Amino acid sequence: MKNSILKRALAVAALSVASVSAFADVALPSTGNGELVLYVVNNTQGTAYARGLGVNIDNVISTAGITGTYAGVTVGDQSQAVYSVPFSVTQLHDANLTAFLNQKQSTDNVTWSIQGSDNSASAGLGLARHVTTTALDASAGTSVLNTNLKTTTWGQLNGLQSADNNNIVGSTADDKGSTDITVAGSTYLSTNAHNWYGFGPESQVALGSTANFYMYTMSSSTNGNYALVLTLGTETLSASGDLTAPAPVPVPAAIWMLFSGLGSMGVLARRKKA
Repeated sequence: MKNSILKRALAVAALSVASVSAFADVALPSTGNGELVLYVVNNTQGTAYARGLGVNIDNVISTAGITGTYAGVTVGDQSQAVYSVPFSVTQLHDANLTAFLNQKQSTDNVTWSIQGSDNSASAGLGLARHVTTTALDASAGTSVLNTNLKTTTWGQLNGLQSADNNNIVGSTADDKGSTDITVAGSTYLSTNAHNWYGFGPESQVALGSTANFYMYTMSSSTNGNYALVLTLGTETLSASGDLTAPAPVPVPAAIWMLFSGLGSMGVLARRKKA
């Protein structure tokens, strides 16, 4: 009898673990609306932390939004990255990230990045979108080609994040948890996801520093043309693991009063002419 009860208890426990594992995932690039993932890497110890941020590519800007806004953009335009799509992600550290950072030694090299993409089999404006942080200043244009944004590259990122799903623990689907993961096999560093498998900018920056935040997407269906770069803003990961974005600088009330005064003077001048 006791053995029977024990077997039933173990079966229930196994089902519980299976149900948690089923939800332990990020939305992959292969869905066409992949999720942004925060990676924190201890390059010295060879370990990494990953967390799905619960923000998807479409939350940044959809393909329809890109084609509707940037149709006719000049390929290779040196002001491509000046096109602004203000977007930010903020999230406080959790217990797992705190535990991960507590293992850091004073001499350890710890870096971080945000990566997310879709995985389009087609080619054209607004397809194969990728969001990334980087120390690179892309405001003068980009050297990334449309061909670098093809399915093969994002398929590799899809494989990486699929592997992450075995480690990132969440309570419900699309309500992502987090865990620290060991860098081995198909994890972040060993797959070169941090530099788009050699085709893009280095995404990792030092812990506690600010990174530029961009979306790279196809500018056209021609492989050799430069990709379109959209400036999202900047992101900072603090030494304690808080992900923040700078708040917009408020315009002083005195400036508004000045504009108001100038506007009033303009109205009066027009009345005098009339």
